[in-house]
Amino acid sequence: MAGVGQRIKELRKAANLTQQELAEGVVTRSYISQIEKGLIQPSYDTLEKLSKRLNCSIEDFFKEPENKAMLITEWKKYVRFAEGHAESGQYEQAKKMLDNLNTATLDDLNEYDLGILYWVRGKLFEQQNQFEEAMPHFEESLRHLKEYVDSKEKVRSLDSLAYCYLQLNQNQTALRILNDANEVIIRYHLGGLTKTSVLINTGVAHAKLGEHHSAISLLKEASYLNQSMNVHYKAGHIYITLGICHMRVGKTEEAVTHYRQAIDFYEYAGDAENRAGAFTNLGILYTNTAQPELAIQAQKTAISIYEELRAVHRHTAPTEAIRLHARAINARIELARAYFHANKFDHVLEICQDIVHEESEVRFKAFAYLYLGEVDFKQARFHEALYNFQASHDLFRHVNDAVYVPQMQEKLADTYFELKQFEQAATLYKSKNEATRIPPAPAITP
Repeated sequence: MAGVGQRIKELRKAANLTQQELAEGVVTRSYISQIEKGLIQPSYDTLEKLSKRLNCSIEDFFKEPENKAMLITEWKKYVRFAEGHAESGQYEQAKKMLDNLNTATLDDLNEYDLGILYWVRGKLFEQQNQFEEAMPHFEESLRHLKEYVDSKEKVRSLDSLAYCYLQLNQNQTALRILNDANEVIIRYHLGGLTKTSVLINTGVAHAKLGEHHSAISLLKEASYLNQSMNVHYKAGHIYITLGICHMRVGKTEEAVTHYRQAIDFYEYAGDAENRAGAFTNLGILYTNTAQPELAIQAQKTAISIYEELRAVHRHTAPTEAIRLHARAINARIELARAYFHANKFDHVLEICQDIVHEESEVRFKAFAYLYLGEVDFKQARFHEALYNFQASHDLFRHVNDAVYVPQMQEKLADTYFELKQFEQAATLYKSKNEATRIPPAPAITP
């Protein structure tokens, strides 16, 4: 398709015709433009009419373009168009631009263009949540941009690579890459949205590593940059992460404010999925601060949004529907926890028994068994509690959860203690203490 469009353009210029002159009486000027860009394939009838206007045969349109310099210029345009579409989130259009290029093209592009090309390819995988597939393309982009030490494109590729590591919870690696990006930004006085994105991802990395105060500082700086540029770049993401960080440091009012800002922003932006995520986080905050009725309301809203989105994708995009279903189950787990704190145990049992018996991730089943055990323990059904806590413990151990395995050991120990099986209780208390013991600091040699 791209070759035909390029040949038509070449022949048009050789005939000294404008796009409007070539289109006259055949098609529109816009249609000619789209043909030459390789966006559409003209019909045989159209090609026949254009060949008469250009005084050539139809076969001439399918010959290899003769002007290699012009062809390379066109390829560069495709890369730039793809870059622009990717930056604005128009990934289908970006893919169409890259479809105009073939493997042989790469030998004719310079290192800078190749750096941009591989970044776009990475973004196409990233936006489908295929982070492991995206990373080699971002790494290849950096390899081609290594000589462009002061470019925002290099920083952008570093930022994109770090984002993938963050999504895979390889947070230390992500932070190391982001520190490299920040060093380039500082050294060469780079700014704009690239700097904002690096600040946001650096803030997220700090938050994931438990450094919540530094995360708040970085995210506020990103928010101030947005305000100074009069933009809302990733504003919802900033609000959500600020809400989480303030929740972690015990600043409830600030956390609620930021979650509400995120909800309002995502509603304004028409981003239903992230709006549901903001409601889920708000509900968790309400549960943690002994406001279960508000938590129940928030989680129900989140579940409703997820299920509506899932219904839309069920037949057209089953993989996406499965992913949305998983997010809905996560909100249902949090709803069960809110019901537990509201002493509405029948609702807890209903939700958790459903999750246990349906197809869902191991971690979701582990939490479902946990809350089933909590209800049993609360109502002094200790044998039933023992069964559910043991099932939860085994599932958390299966996924190597270093946080919840010791917690389940303690719950099992508490249950054995109530059953007056003190030896088993003591063994589990000891295992829990050993798992959570902080090793002593190394001795300092004088």
